[in-house]
Amino acid sequence: MSGTKAFATLNFRENPRWGIAEPENTIELNQRFDWILLKNPYPAAYPELKNCMLFGTKISKETNLAASDHYGIMVEIEF
Repeated sequence: MSGTKAFATLNFRENPRWGIAEPENTIELNQRFDWILLKNPYPAAYPELKNCMLFGTKISKETNLAASDHYGIMVEIEF
């Protein structure tokens, strides 16, 4: 997944939690807030990133709430 643009996990314009509270937000910048870091496994091979996705991007139909003020990250890594 080299060369893939990083997702903004703190998204003030599209996160439903912020959009409801501050629909006219034009000051704050969207940015990556969450990271998944790995230590260099030398001399073992590097793990391979298979998939990366955001979660918590929608309002829950059951609770009518957003999961957080920022999105979560889920990754699938093959060791």
